[in-house]
Amino acid sequence: MRTLILIILSMAFTLAFPYGLADTRSPQKICADREVAEEFLRPLPLRPLEGLWEYPADEVTVMVIRDADAKGRYNILLVEAVDCRLVPGMCLGWIEESADKSRFRISLSSKIHKGVPAGHMQGLATLNADADALIIEMPKVKVSLSPSLVLPSLWNYLRLSVRMSTKNPLDRLPQGWIKVFPSYDGNGSSSRYIRYL
Repeated sequence: MRTLILIILSMAFTLAFPYGLADTRSPQKICADREVAEEFLRPLPLRPLEGLWEYPADEVTVMVIRDADAKGRYNILLVEAVDCRLVPGMCLGWIEESADKSRFRISLSSKIHKGVPAGHMQGLATLNADADALIIEMPKVKVSLSPSLVLPSLWNYLRLSVRMSTKNPLDRLPQGWIKVFPSYDGNGSSSRYIRYL
């Protein structure tokens, strides 16, 4: 019965938005759980960026869907998270198109303030050729303080220099999201894993 209701709602949604513009004004309903989110997305003509994405490092699943009110903008809605402060349907940020169809401006919440995502940081999101991974690069803050600027007269007499640097190969490992719906073949399988028949 629930599936039938979802199908009827999806059909009504498709008729109301013939160009596939998703009305995300009631995100709590469409992001109630993963199954509901998939049923919501299934009948829509999705662009490569749209769908359900997982961020394995934080155990979070989000829905990326076009914004009905802003052209070239996609909302990032929470579907599942281990963190109990996060509620399904929360808008965690947005993604905006650029001149390059595989590169996007992304704005993500960096904190929760009074139960609402806040502190948005902007970065670069790059969609890979298979449209099954979104590599996210956020700005890194590097602060260095030169003692000679703080105490110039003292440092004229005392020249002591200590430099320490480390290189970690994991710093070059791309961070990002993995697409979980829709899959490349429509059967829910991933091209990242062996498929047994």
